[in-house]
Amino acid sequence: MKFCSQCGQGNTDEATFCIQCGASLEPEGTPTTAAAPPAGEVPPTPPAGAAPPAPGVVPPGAAPPGVVPPPPGVTGRPIGTAPGAPYGARPIRQQQPTDGMAVASLVLSISSFIFCPVVTAVLGVIFGYMSLTKIEESQGAVGGSELARAGIIIGWINIGLTVLVGIFILVMVLVASTQ
Repeated sequence: MKFCSQCGQGNTDEATFCIQCGASLEPEGTPTTAAAPPAGEVPPTPPAGAAPPAPGVVPPGAAPPGVVPPPPGVTGRPIGTAPGAPYGARPIRQQQPTDGMAVASLVLSISSFIFCPVVTAVLGVIFGYMSLTKIEESQGAVGGSELARAGIIIGWINIGLTVLVGIFILVMVLVASTQ
């Protein structure tokens, strides 16, 4: 097993590039077949009759200077990297934004145990369902479904407890008025 000198990832003995970061696993002096020509060396001339590439344009199949080429047989770009990023680029890790209505649902549902139980619990449940719909329609671009579900559950619990307490008070008033 070969270990990458850049990131420490273990690779198979046959690998010439790291599967994690794309760095070359060959010793410094060993040329690789897919590497770009070293600095100062003249690149091969194009076939007769072909127009030379414009300055700053990298010919197809060649790696730009300073970019690690992909291992042989690998096509496309690594998962999680930005479109147009070179092969050895690190994956993009962005936090998913949380839907504001999901947060409002949870806050209203929790506060319904202290302030105005029915109104805030009902608003918490409504905001929770609206937030879940918005999150599902975003197809993963917006997060917060856990907060919305928690707000819905807590809101329904508060509504149920409020109904039970209301029924208990009503029964107590009816019993007290008959005596």
